[in-house]
Parts: sequence; structure tokens; C-alpha cells
Amino acid sequence: MSIRPTTALVTLTLLALTACGSSEPRVESSAPASLEAQSSPMPAMLSVSPSSPNAGPDDDLAAIAQQYPAFGGYFVNDNNELVALVAKQFNKKPIGDAPRGRAVGLIRKAVLDYVGDADSPVVAEDQAPVKIRDLKVKIVDSEHSFADLQSWRLHPRGMMQSDAISELSIDRAAGQINVTVFTDADLPKLKTKLGQMGIPENSLKLGVGRAGKTATLLSTVRPPMAGIEVRGREGCTIGANVTNGTTSGFLTAGHCSDVEGQTEGTNFYQGRDSNNAPLQYRVGSENSEATWLSSTYCAANSSQGSALPCKDQDVTFVAYSVASNRGRMVKTTESTYSRTIDTTAAGELASYDVTAAYSSTEVKNALNQTLNNVGMRTGFKQAKVVSVDAEVNYGSDVLVHAVKLYSLDGNPVTCSGDSGGPWFNRTGVVNGINTAKLAGIQAGGNTSTPTPAQFATLLPGEAGTINCYLAAYMTPVPTIQKYYPSMTFTR
Repeated sequence: MSIRPTTALVTLTLLALTACGSSEPRVESSAPASLEAQSSPMPAMLSVSPSSPNAGPDDDLAAIAQQYPAFGGYFVNDNNELVALVAKQFNKKPIGDAPRGRAVGLIRKAVLDYVGDADSPVVAEDQAPVKIRDLKVKIVDSEHSFADLQSWRLHPRGMMQSDAISELSIDRAAGQINVTVFTDADLPKLKTKLGQMGIPENSLKLGVGRAGKTATLLSTVRPPMAGIEVRGREGCTIGANVTNGTTSGFLTAGHCSDVEGQTEGTNFYQGRDSNNAPLQYRVGSENSEATWLSSTYCAANSSQGSALPCKDQDVTFVAYSVASNRGRMVKTTESTYSRTIDTTAAGELASYDVTAAYSSTEVKNALNQTLNNVGMRTGFKQAKVVSVDAEVNYGSDVLVHAVKLYSLDGNPVTCSGDSGGPWFNRTGVVNGINTAKLAGIQAGGNTSTPTPAQFATLLPGEAGTINCYLAAYMTPVPTIQKYYPSMTFTR
């Protein structure tokens, strides 16, 4: 089993809070007041302590639900309302009207306490930043406690290898668990096994999709900017120009190096000639790649096979051997799939200055936000955040605590070659300079879709197949900072 059960609960300061009075909205429920156990099988409760260095955002919410069983989760909706969910059941036992009504005030305060600094803004392009403390709180019914959802989500982890599960995550807005398998043929066996575990059918959203790592902005650009092509083991994209301590370099996806999960000094090259033939112009060498997590945390193993390697990031740091501009990111013309670099009035290549990066508070509140991405294959595009804590099975290894984004219009959001590219918000023009806020680095994709004709032809020097996806996975900036605490992302 990839996660060890624990009975330890985090002692929250929320225990000191008292329920609000009659001014709090009452939650209507048809659930009986009885808390008698039901006869259906119930799996043992699983949890991960939020104090663990490998805990994710959903582990934090599950701990709140252990203290307040009626807590069903929260999210910020499209109307910039902070939606707090009040559950009808905990541990498959109904929660009565009266205890649910009494819990509303505590849950409201628990959510506001959890989201962090009340001055942290909710980031939305083309809108004035809204402080979290100023958001309207909306109370909505949900079926299951978040503690149950997280526990039921952890149980199938051990089936990732043997039962073809490609993704596990929680849809906070729906109050359900996303379980995705590789093919339609895998669904019947999965349904049977989940049912045998005692996981309620109405808590599940089952889907089919195969996760893949996405392996142009092809011009020779000096100094290199984030968003342009770079080639290590395969073609990828520069995600961010940074300094790590005193060393200047860039970030890209870890699977773009020769050996994933270790530092072996892969050389990276950039630029193509007028016929798109790759130039052997070395721009840097791998300096430090984040390593695999302990298999005791997220082995995703089973009795039928050995453990899969697992990590919570897909990032490597490459030290530049050429001049660099920290925080500089390419600006394309911003029609969908544009790979054309915009120009300034003076005829120079246009760019963004990264002036800020997402905090952990902003990542955990990013649900439903629309982010931008630039990748060497697909150029500029946008997608919506649908999960801030997804687990992804690539078949050979597992990525946990990834941010998942999904297509806005049914067209691909990532294709082979986009790996490592930046996800960001445009934050306006300051003193004539385009500015951006970095959210994270592109890792991979899921939910295969036909490759559009404009991306279907391999470039000179490329091999294999170009794959495209409706969903993308991102390593968020705070996770990167866990491995590179001395890294600076901004100008």
C-alpha cells in the first residue's frame, strides 16, 4: 500500500472557535438525525498527516474534516464566491439536520483560516485582484465529508500499476473522486474492485484517458527566453529563467534529461536554421535535478508487481553556458496556438518580465482559474485549473500533487514538445513592460485527442509520434521551491 494509515490528527487552532449564532445560514437537509452505522462494507480510514513533508493540499482539507466531519471541502467559483461545502454523510453515516446546522459557522471559519493570509489576492486575469477576506462565502450542500473523499481516493493508489489507473484526484466542486483508467476495457474490473472496497458509487467520477509526458518556438534566441524550444534527451520547452543561489540557469521538465530523477549533466541545445534543422548550439548542462520520493510514501505498488517510482515534481535545473536574463519569458502573438514571437514598436522581440510567482496559498486556491501557457509545439494557449492535487500514473512512474488543467474549448492544451513550458498569468503593463506571474512548469498530459494537422509533422531531428492531450499537468512553483529554496524566479 502506497500510503500508511495513520490515526494521528492535527490539532487545529480551529478547536477554539465557537459556532456562530442565528445570523449564519441554515443548511437544509433531509438526512435523519440518526448516526447509526450502515450495513455496506466500509474501508478503513486512510489519511496523511499535513505535517508530513510529502502532504498535499487535499491532506490538509481531510485533516479539517477529521475535526469537523460535516466539512465537504471548498473552492472559489467563477463568480469569485468562496463556496464551502457541508456534507450530509461522514464515514457513510448520515449527519442530522441539527449537527449540520451547528457546523456551518465552524466550517465557514475553518475555510477562511485555512486559505491563509486574508490579504492574499484571488488571481484572475482582466479583473481587479480580490482579497480572500472580501469574498462572499456561500454555503452549499454536498454528499460526503472530505475526510471520506480523501480516504477513498487513497485506497486505489495501490491499484495504479496492476489495474491501469492513470489518474486519481478529487473534484472539489462536485464532491467526488476522479478515477481515470487507460482504456474502456479497464472500467468493469475497476468498478467491481472499488465496489468491493465499499466506496460509494455516487462518490466516483470514472473516466478513460492515458497520461503521457509531453516531450514551436524554434528560432535561435539569445539570451534564451522561457517558452522557446530546448533539446536535451528530447525536444522540450524552457519554463523559467532563474538563478539558483549564484548560478544562472533555466528550468524545464525533469523527463527531458537523459536520466529522469537524477543529475547526470545532460547537455541542452537550442536553435534551428532556416530549414528547421537543429543547431548543435549548447546553451547549458543539467546542474541539479530533483529526485524521486521515498517509495514508502507513494509507491503505487500492488501485490502483483513491484513499486513504481514516484515524485511530486517533474523539474530539472540547467546551468546556462550562455548569457541569460532571469525572469524573462517570450511573448507570442496571443491567438490560440500562435508560435510567432511578438515584436515591440522598436522591432525587437517582445517578452514578459516575471515579476511574481504563485505562493502556496495561491496554488491551493487556484481551482477554476484560467492560466496561460507557451510551448514549443503548440505555442500560446489557455486552460482552466480543475484540480490542485492530482496523482498521475504514466505507466513507468507516478507524479503526485500535480495541478491539473483542462481545455476550455475541446482542443488540445499540450502536445509532445511542450514539456517544461511556463504556466502563468498576465498581470498587465508596468512602465511599458509586459508583466507576468509564474504559476508553474508543464509536466505532462492526459485524455488523448487527435493531433491537429498543424502539429502532426515531425520536425527535422525528431523521432517517434506526436501526442496531444485535452488535459495538462503542472508542477507548481511552491513545490519547485521545496527542492530549490535559494531559487529566484523574478526580474
